Amino acid sequence: MGRPKPEDSIRHFSHPHPLFNSSLNPQANSSSSSSCVVCKLKLLNLPSYTCKPCNFHIHLNCSELPQKIRHPFDRNHLLSLISSPKYQEGTFRCDACGKNGDGFAYHCGDCGIDLHTVCANMPSRVTHQSHPHHQLSLTFSMLPPGGSGSGSRSAAVASFRCVPRTRV
Repeated sequence: MGRPKPEDSIRHFSHPHPLFNSSLNPQANSSSSSSCVVCKLKLLNLPSYTCKPCNFHIHLNCSELPQKIRHPFDRNHLLSLISSPKYQEGTFRCDACGKNGDGFAYHCGDCGIDLHTVCANMPSRVTHQSHPHHQLSLTFSMLPPGGSGSGSRSAAVASFRCVPRTRV
């Protein structure tokens, strides 16, 4: 049993108009400059939806992201998917990769945690050719304030590491 066929049109919480399946109108996302509003990656003829009058494009996978997630970065709260940063300057710094963002993010209002959608969806374990014996685990390390261009706020760095299992 395969993936269900994409709908002809959908509604998305972040946009006031219906979004139409781009496969019904291949010219809608054929421009090499068209990017997904959620992940910021090029559409590249992947299944997507568009509002042509607004030049709003979203990958099918991005349109299906949950509006709330549990994430190891904040074990005490759910993170909410927001369409724009909650900060006056209109940008956020991703607490996983340390890079700035100006669009969709997973956000915790209680803790001030912000994650790019791509960073929030990184796998918790990966296999890498440089370490074939066992999987690497996603870990988060805090840098002191002022590190990694974060100003006065502590910054976190996400990385995949070998975390040996302890035997009991």
